Amino acid sequence: MVFVDARLTLPRVPGKSFNKRDPGEIVGFVVHQGAGEGTIKDYAEYHTSTKNHITPGDPRPGLCYTFGIERDGTIVWANDVNVRTSSQKGNSPVPGKYGNTHFMGIVVAGDFKAGEYAGGAKPNPAPAQVTALIVLIWHLSGYRQCRDMPYGLFGCVPSANYYDVWGHSHFGKRTCPGDFLARVVGIMRAERPSHHEQLNTARDWQLRLKMKGYDPGPIDGIWGSKSRAALSSFQAVRGLATTGMRDAATKAALLGD
Repeated sequence: MVFVDARLTLPRVPGKSFNKRDPGEIVGFVVHQGAGEGTIKDYAEYHTSTKNHITPGDPRPGLCYTFGIERDGTIVWANDVNVRTSSQKGNSPVPGKYGNTHFMGIVVAGDFKAGEYAGGAKPNPAPAQVTALIVLIWHLSGYRQCRDMPYGLFGCVPSANYYDVWGHSHFGKRTCPGDFLARVVGIMRAERPSHHEQLNTARDWQLRLKMKGYDPGPIDGIWGSKSRAALSSFQAVRGLATTGMRDAATKAALLGD
């Protein structure tokens, strides 16, 4: 897995900047396609020009996504996580949440087939791009760590789970991210837990606490002091006895959300 920090090297508009946001408010990831063959740098040059489609005549400060994925699967870090980029507008699929404040945009480089808007034969994303997309979301959500990515980004969006993934089409952009990536998004969203989910091991409890925004320490299956403290915090918020013990009432509360 190749990861490139391009926050200081991608094209920018001097004197302009995006607004900021609290990473803890991010509730999900939105997958986009480039809708044109090119590199992540090419997209940044387009967004910072007066020809951009987002605010025509008014250049955006920089690339309007937090991350990009090149055709060879290279992950490009374009903006700080607390930067509110102009990735997606329209009606949010989550009531009370707003496209650019509460969702992180990830663009997959390429021009992909999108149903009746195909415009002729178009390629699918490369397998390396799909793998990079999944691994990136796993890492950012704290579900699985990728050693090729900065540790500081692991779990950096604690309120978003690895299955909290949408396509740009969920916000009204019918052609984005294209047919194939829409299926990938659907598969990832199918991982959403049901009320029949089980918490059988200490690692299961740690992962569930992490998904709820509590820090149990390393997801290693060892139920230590940090895991007990995280569970006690959850119990206190839910009005349960703050024992730090994995009892039936706490299990029901964790699974009942």
